[in-house]
Amino acid sequence: MHDLGRAAKLADDLLDCFSGLTFPPNTSTTIELRDKVRDFAAEMRAVGAAPEDVITTTKRLLRSSGFEAYDLRAVRVRCTEREQFFDDAVTWSIKGYYSLDDAWLTKPQDVRR
Repeated sequence: MHDLGRAAKLADDLLDCFSGLTFPPNTSTTIELRDKVRDFAAEMRAVGAAPEDVITTTKRLLRSSGFEAYDLRAVRVRCTEREQFFDDAVTWSIKGYYSLDDAWLTKPQDVRR
């Protein structure tokens, strides 16, 4: 059953996970977080949230945990691990919302996406 209470619980769980995350996360932690973000996004969709609301909420949860997005306008050779995680988590929320599958992934380094 889908309801706002479950979505709120999933959001609270994400906030706790994001807040306690140390870098660099190992592969199993990354997979666990990816799945939690996707579950949250899918639940939000099931209760009628628009995709932009899911993305905004995911970003709010990340920022509340001390994460920042990298500035796309800035020219950098690479972003920090925390900034990359922010981007990855937003991507996971979009994939979770639209129930996109990563079955095509074969390499451990591909787990981020």
